Amino acid sequence: MTGTALLVLLPIVGAVYQWTATRNFERRNPPRGESIDVGGHRLHLHRQGEGSPVVVIDAGLAGGSYEWDALAAEISTVTEVCTYDRAGYGWSDRGPGPRSSQQIVAELHTLLEKAR
Repeated sequence: MTGTALLVLLPIVGAVYQWTATRNFERRNPPRGESIDVGGHRLHLHRQGEGSPVVVIDAGLAGGSYEWDALAAEISTVTEVCTYDRAGYGWSDRGPGPRSSQQIVAELHTLLEKAR
C-alpha cells in the first residue's frame, strides 16, 4: 500500500470506528432524563440539581450529553444543570435540514421552553 493510500484510508477507518463505538455505547446505556418534542422530532434533556441560575451544557460538534456527566454532577451540587443532545446526536432524533446555527438555537429555545 502506498503512503498516499494509507493517508486516505486511515481517517476513514478512524471515523467508522468512532461512529460504531459511539452507537454501541448509546445502545448499551439507556438515556437518563426525558425526550421532548420540539416540533416534529424529539430532543433528549437530562436535568440534575436544583437552584438558580440554571446551567445549560451543549455538547457541541458531534458529542453527546453523556460526555459531560462528571462536570454536570459537580455543578448539580450547587444549582440546576441541564445537558442535552442536539438533533441527530446522542439520544435525540434527527432534525430537519438544513442544520444551521439558527435551527439549532431555535430547537434549544423550544426545548427549554417546553421543559420549563
